Amino acid sequence: MASIREKIGNKRHILIAPDGALSLIPFEALVDESNRYLVETYSFTYLTSGRDSMDYGGR
Repeated sequence: MASIREKIGNKRHILIAPDGALSLIPFEALVDESNRYLVETYSFTYLTSGRDSMDYGGR
């Protein structure tokens, strides 16, 4: 998560548009480098496609 955290900064809401087999991964259940579940720090919204992120604008 450290390399991703550099890119998202202090944001706590993550939009994910997983493709193929990645859609089977419950990203909230993954753990970070401190062994904490990601859902403890971030909220996730799953999108059906990257195009859906346009609806979220600057949120």
